[in-house]
Amino acid sequence: MLFSAFIFGLVGSFHCVGMCGPIAFLLPVDRENNLKKSFQIFLYHFGRLFAYGIIGLV
Repeated sequence: MLFSAFIFGLVGSFHCVGMCGPIAFLLPVDRENNLKKSFQIFLYHFGRLFAYGIIGLV
């Protein structure tokens, strides 16, 4: 069962790279201010994980 979970995770990561990767690269972040850029990227990932968590909970 653990091996199956590993394989499903590995296969699912290709989906994420192909679909979510380009979206992440197109984020409108402030490239001049590193602190603001880090905060904007943090908000993106927090929102993404929060939404996936809510979907999983439902």
